[in-house]
Amino acid sequence: LRKNEVTRALDTKPTWAWDKGEPYVGPEGQRISTDDSTTVRPVPRKRPWGVCGISSEDAGVGSDVEMHAEYVLTRLELASEKIREFVVDPSYHVVVSILCLGSPSFELSSSFVARLARICERLEVTCLNSWES
Repeated sequence: LRKNEVTRALDTKPTWAWDKGEPYVGPEGQRISTDDSTTVRPVPRKRPWGVCGISSEDAGVGSDVEMHAEYVLTRLELASEKIREFVVDPSYHVVVSILCLGSPSFELSSSFVARLARICERLEVTCLNSWES
């Protein structure tokens, strides 16, 4: 993924994005133990794939997951023709990922899931009690 190309094609600014191979400092590395604690020395890494993400955190739609997803999907549907070009391009893998914090489950209408399916190859859903889970 080339984040600038995707951003330009979708005509929307992602909440977060990185290119495949972009360097970052990973939180996991060599453990260093002393008498009173263990620390982890961060290690430099390279991102294994590129990502462009759009958050609904500031959408002002309450806690309903479908309303949050609707907020993002409405933005993406404006560029659905270009997204479908990415779907058929073998150098891209288009995934819609829903991360739900604080709820063990939620419901999405079948018509909404059908709309999501039109703009991706895969739909991933993760529910966590918190980021610490």
